[in-house]
Amino acid sequence: MYLEILILGMLRERPRQGREIEERVERMLGGWLRLSNDALHPALERLERQRAIRREAGREEGRADRHIYSLTEEGGELLIRLLSEEPERAATDETEFMVRVAFFGMIAPEVRTRLLEARREAIKAQLAHLQEVVSEAHGGRNPWAGRMITYVRDGMLREVEWLQELAEESASESRQPGA
Repeated sequence: MYLEILILGMLRERPRQGREIEERVERMLGGWLRLSNDALHPALERLERQRAIRREAGREEGRADRHIYSLTEEGGELLIRLLSEEPERAATDETEFMVRVAFFGMIAPEVRTRLLEARREAIKAQLAHLQEVVSEAHGGRNPWAGRMITYVRDGMLREVEWLQELAEESASESRQPGA
């Protein structure tokens, strides 16, 4: 689902070719996520069948036609729905969640707060499980696995702090007049 969010979000800015979508995603996310043609083009076709995007031929003298994709009204509505959904996967899957964070400016602060809380609860559940595993790993059977698990746990603890900061910012924004 994050592919659809990325594509629709890029096309919300302006019409683009497939390659431009790939490049814009990479720049926007700092290289954290890259789209491949193998993933992008089937997603573009799905969105076109759903009438969320429109494809037109871009013609240039002496070059093969290039497809230019643009967002439809239905696509704009779909983007907001996808960003606002709270499926468990959006909270438990890092990529799904992080892509939504990149577009948080498009959704209401109270929706952001709900998504942040769902992610925080998912991380806390993972932390509880990791705590059990850390105890076992540090029991001497595999110290390297224990060190890896400790590293992962520390990253999750930092994420919980970051989620709290984002939730506070979102709550502050929702209290501002006109929000």
